[in-house]
Amino acid sequence: MYNPGLNMDLSIIIVNYNSSRLLQKCLESISASKIHIDYEVIVVDNNSTDGGIADLKKRFPQVNFIEQSVNRGFAAGNNAGIMNSTGEAILLVNPDAELEENAVQILYDELMSAADIGIVGPKIFYADDRLQSKVLPKNIPRLRDIFYELFLVGKICPHSTKINAYHGSDSFDYEKKQNLGQVSGACLMIKRKLADLIGLMDENYFLYYEETDWCYRANGQGYRIVWVPSAIMVHHEGGSSGNSKRSIYAYYESQLYFFKKNYGSLPAYLLYLVNIMGLVFRLLISPAYIVANRNMIKTKRFYWALAYHLNPKSFARTFTSR
Repeated sequence: MYNPGLNMDLSIIIVNYNSSRLLQKCLESISASKIHIDYEVIVVDNNSTDGGIADLKKRFPQVNFIEQSVNRGFAAGNNAGIMNSTGEAILLVNPDAELEENAVQILYDELMSAADIGIVGPKIFYADDRLQSKVLPKNIPRLRDIFYELFLVGKICPHSTKINAYHGSDSFDYEKKQNLGQVSGACLMIKRKLADLIGLMDENYFLYYEETDWCYRANGQGYRIVWVPSAIMVHHEGGSSGNSKRSIYAYYESQLYFFKKNYGSLPAYLLYLVNIMGLVFRLLISPAYIVANRNMIKTKRFYWALAYHLNPKSFARTFTSR
């Protein structure tokens, strides 16, 4: 139950940037949820310019809105919410998400069911009922995983659990609760004591890979990360980040930073080269994408990604100390 002013069982934190319309649906889905614990909802607005926050503050007076004067990114926004929360557990939810009525309670019950469970996440669908969880990362990426993905090795060997460890092979059971290397930051619940142990999100990630880094640190402390398919969420993907050139640049900048931070400079250098070769390969076969999808979206993404890697400023930024 919503019970402001008390120490909470759960703090629900939503970082918003120019997604007021979708944020309204997200807040409505939370309000309609069957949650049998004390919880609070905190919205951190990262200096949106769509003009919708004022209206939402009137519609949802029970929500704590924190308005940032500068957009410092997704990780920094979540950290601001966490630092202003009191919950024993913390649920990070994207503004373009809608939760089924039992999802929050199911996740909380699972998180608290064992001392060694540190993070849980739900099964996620696109708005058109396709299972987004099929394409979401399920393990922490290694260099070979990026190579397999870029050069379509997994498509050639779809049943190989080793080759498809990052996203999961065709044999992955989507109805089975199981331990994963990571769950999606679109909806991630973590114990506060674990967040206190491993620290807040790394604010060097502006967008993408911040949850991967968090899960990597949680794994390093011996905590399990559990995927809970009985908890269901619909993700209107791209509501706040989209498929813009800026978001593509942010993705690869975060990916390269993750490798450098956690694996060292040499693996990051090698990843840089693998990305360039893989993106050239993808562009060479891009006519097949255009014929199959009847649009240029994937080709544009590959072009933008390659342009990012070939920019000397990007290379310098990746390998300067942060």
